[in-house]
Formats: sequence, structure tokens, C-alpha cells
Amino acid sequence: MGLHPIPVTADQKPLFHVAEMLASNFVVVLGAAAERLLERAGISGREIWQTLAPVFAATLENMRRRGIPEEPGGPLDRAEEAAIRRHLDVLPEPTRDLYRALSRAALEFADLPEDRRRLIAAAVE
Repeated sequence: MGLHPIPVTADQKPLFHVAEMLASNFVVVLGAAAERLLERAGISGREIWQTLAPVFAATLENMRRRGIPEEPGGPLDRAEEAAIRRHLDVLPEPTRDLYRALSRAALEFADLPEDRRRLIAAAVE
């Protein structure tokens, strides 16, 4: 895996473990959700991961090089309320709930003006 061990104290260990779990296990959950959506769209087999793998790889490489972006990108970044609502309209449960939760989480990390924050928050409710 190319891991680089770093020393952590007993107090740091739980947070360290959760951080690594978020970076690994939940990425798998996002992959599974994206895979299911593409299957619903009629895409199957190898085509799914030929489509998704470059997106995941580019995202991780950009974070490795530049760190976490200050803005979430896509319709959240631009506060495109209509696009966000269209996404919610086509998403099945529980993926719709995941989209809402991740959109709200993105607002916690994003450096967005308050008016865009309000629009996004209202759109994902």
C-alpha cells in the first residue's frame, strides 16, 4: 500500500483510526452508490469502472497534490439549486439520503459565501 507509519499517542489513536477508516471504507460506500446508479442507467460490467475509476483516481491525485479544495465543486460549489433538486428527484433511497448528508457535510468544509450556503442547505432538505 505504500503506507508511511507515523507515531501516535494513545489519545491520538482513535482519531487516527477513524480518519483512515473514513478515507478507505466510506470511499467504498461511495463507489458502491455510484455503481448502482450507473447500473440503473443501463451501464454494466467493466464499463461502470472504466467510467468511475478515472474519476476516483483523479480526485485522489488532486487531493494528494493540492490538499482538500476549499470549494466542493459541481452544482454545490455554484449553488445550482435546480441541478441539486434534479439530482434528488432521480436518486433512489437510501442514496438520496447519502447525497443530502454529504451535501450538508460539504458545507461544513467549504469556503462559500453565506447566500450560497443557504441556497444549498434549502435545496438538499
